[in-house]
Amino acid sequence: GALALVLASVWARRKRAPIDPDAQRILVGWTIGCAVVGVALTRVPLAFMSYDSHFIVMMGGTIAQDGGFAPDMLARLGDYGIFTVLAQSLVGMTPESYLWALTPMIAVSTIATFAVMLDHGLAELGVRRRHVWVALLTAATFSSFMLVRHAFYIQTNLGTAAYLFVFCSVFWWSETTGKTDALPIAFLALFAVGLHRIEGPAVGVLFAILAILPSRLPRKQIAPQLALSALAIAGWYLLLARGVSADSEFLTPNKCLLMASIPVVFAAYVALTGWARIGFLARIDRAAPLIVVVVLVLALIGGFAVRYELMAGSFHAWRACLLWAPYWQGPWEAIIALGLLGLLVPAAPHRALFVVGVPAYFAVILLLVLGRTPYYVGLGDSASRMAIHLVPLAFFYFGLKFIPLLPDRAKS
Repeated sequence: GALALVLASVWARRKRAPIDPDAQRILVGWTIGCAVVGVALTRVPLAFMSYDSHFIVMMGGTIAQDGGFAPDMLARLGDYGIFTVLAQSLVGMTPESYLWALTPMIAVSTIATFAVMLDHGLAELGVRRRHVWVALLTAATFSSFMLVRHAFYIQTNLGTAAYLFVFCSVFWWSETTGKTDALPIAFLALFAVGLHRIEGPAVGVLFAILAILPSRLPRKQIAPQLALSALAIAGWYLLLARGVSADSEFLTPNKCLLMASIPVVFAAYVALTGWARIGFLARIDRAAPLIVVVVLVLALIGGFAVRYELMAGSFHAWRACLLWAPYWQGPWEAIIALGLLGLLVPAAPHRALFVVGVPAYFAVILLLVLGRTPYYVGLGDSASRMAIHLVPLAFFYFGLKFIPLLPDRAKS
């Protein structure tokens, strides 16, 4: 935060740009607030670990000691995304044995980002008396047991949720305002999503399809940034393909090549349609949300037809984790109720990214079980943990949808 203040001041002076006093006060306030919270959270080791956490920490420490990837390191990274491992490798710059404060600070940053983007979104929708609602919805979103637990649990899920939310919320704001200044932040977040988990490139492209293809933003401004993100992700998976085992349960060389090709092919399509507007492709772009729904429905039908016991058992276990087991304690019941209530009220603008994206990601999570062991009822179940990725997106959209309908004394 201090570095951001210094860089912003230097940039403003060099450009002789006027500095907005309100923006300056907000930046100073957020910086001081994050510093105070950061100091409080980094005094005592509050993080806890599972087997996966220990593996992530050990790999990060090994990279720090070796100064890079040892020949056999890639083979061990086929079951995990690289982002959290590399973040833990920064432990070499500290006297600690692992970065136990990293996860709590990611949680603080995620909560702050959610509040800021919700405030920006409601401001764009004309809601003036919004700060109390922003505070209440932010507290409700991040107060469930599972999200509080992951604020101190060394894993990949909270980081994935954070960066996926940044991409979707920043792109939605850019689409709503027509401004493209913040798009580099969105595509940097999309890059982070691609490296956080092994299915990250496919998930990132799913949400990029829903964001970019129906968008009215200039395709020629989007394409270069998307291409940089895609090439960086592809580079990592091509490197990973050289080291992972062909009999790995999760990532094999062929799956690495698939994960590398998905973002590159999509980026090439976006570049093509930005360079030459082709009639039938423009119609496909407009129908992208519907196409995503149809494709995933057919995929689910095929999955249940081919592996019914695996799919049905995993679905019932996942449903039990979200709704009946004591792991979540409320948010999914609220999401279902608000989703049904939302059918009766007007939609927020550019809704496909959330209204289609959240259920589509649910379908993807269920389809992922076809390549792995079944989901189960338990606190550490992968599907239950991946559901964390969707909670900020769902409540952000509900905030945009319902808060503008509440009485606003400033308007009246």
